[in-house]
Parts: sequence; C-alpha cells; structure tokens
Amino acid sequence: QDHHPHDVAMAGAPPSEISLSVEPERRRRAYRHESFPMKLHRLLTTLEAEGRDNIASFVPDGTAFRITQQALFQQQVIPRYFRHTKFRSFSRQLNMYGFTKVAEGSNIGAFMHPLFLKNRPDLAAKMERVGETAAPAPAGGGSTGKDKSDDNAG
Repeated sequence: QDHHPHDVAMAGAPPSEISLSVEPERRRRAYRHESFPMKLHRLLTTLEAEGRDNIASFVPDGTAFRITQQALFQQQVIPRYFRHTKFRSFSRQLNMYGFTKVAEGSNIGAFMHPLFLKNRPDLAAKMERVGETAAPAPAGGGSTGKDKSDDNAG
C-alpha cells in the first residue's frame, strides 16, 4: 500500500494531466545512462539553443569547446546535467575521456578531443574512457589499471 506522493496526487486527475506530469521524468530517465561525452555535447547544444552560449560553447570551427564563465557553469549547468556540482569533478571527467586543453592558437584554453565535434554527436557516442578499450589485461594477472587511469590522464 505504499504509494509515491505523486501517485496519490494524480489519482483523481484526468489521463491527459497524468501523462503530461510524468513526461519530464521519462525524459530525465532516458538520459540517465547517457555517457559523459553525450551529455556534454547535448548541454553545449542546448546552451546555444537557449542563447546561453556565453557560459560555454563550441569554438567557431567546432573542433573544441570553451567554458567562458566557470562560476555560472558550475552553479547553473553542472547540476542540471550531472550528479555532482563541482567543476573539479567535471574536469576529472574530461580527463577520463581524453580531452586535452588547447595550448596554442586561437582556441587556446579550450578543451578538445578528436571525436568531440560540433554537429557530430554520433562521434561523441563512440568516445570511451581512457584505458577502457578491449585490450587484453596486463601480464601477471594484476590490476587492470582502472583505478590508476586518472594518474596518466592529462
């Protein structure tokens, strides 16, 4: 007999109201198992569509992205898309997926990855965490190195 408060509140509602109120939750669930690169691509695309690309955006040629307002990014964007709220955790994820910081040229300071391109979410879907390829385990039967992969990233 345990009911979710939402179930009780909607018990007498017309079917159209029930489906409308549940839809945002279904959308959230659909993205729950989305990879970090896919979430990142979606959030950059959404920020641009909302006219908030002053916070973070792809660079003009689409080969990297830049976070221009880190404080706003941490306060408004990270909690909306990720389970954490710290920029440091976001940065760690970038490293785990092999993003690097552009060191020279017009995109200096932006983050890039060969498979992370504007208008190409299909490529972002192919990105994997560094060290999680189908390579054979190291000789000697020891650790797979997953716990130490952060030490070698970036």
